[in-house]
Amino acid sequence: MIISYSPAAYSVISGKLDTVLETDQTAYYSRNRIEEQVDINWSNNENDMNAGFQFDLRHEEIEQRSQINEQTDPQVNQLFFSHKAADINYTLGRFNRADLLGFYTLDGVVVKYSHQNWGTGFHAGKPLQIENYNVIDAGKIYGLDINHHANNISKSIVQNINSYLGWQQLQEDTKQNYIRWGF
Repeated sequence: MIISYSPAAYSVISGKLDTVLETDQTAYYSRNRIEEQVDINWSNNENDMNAGFQFDLRHEEIEQRSQINEQTDPQVNQLFFSHKAADINYTLGRFNRADLLGFYTLDGVVVKYSHQNWGTGFHAGKPLQIENYNVIDAGKIYGLDINHHANNISKSIVQNINSYLGWQQLQEDTKQNYIRWGF
């Protein structure tokens, strides 16, 4: 009798490549821009892992009063790895984040723990500005969140209650602390 066991791990890789061409001509200047956008995602649902890579490469040419200025700008927007093990989910690298402080890219780590109706999360790193978004400028950011979800409350008009308590600290020359809470 021969017994064989072959575990299989199924992964999915997806992505896209976009090209943006833009030209703008006025009486005062002429501007031409080409932008390549690469977005690649990998996921392994069996092991609750995923990763992402997002990259932009811009080349811009501005002609003003017979002078031509050229500029090439490569930018890595996201490069991260995420994994969920039991009740803990963590993400490492450069990724987008949105909270009450705004929308920004974080070079850092996010760790989330959830069990039944309770959840907590921690994040730390260096916030970076995404193009044309205003964010708080800081050298470091730290934060801690606690969440509770009450569902299907018996004999009550309100069936779901979500509560939240959060703290963030921004550090540059001085420290700024933010406390948020809500129901």
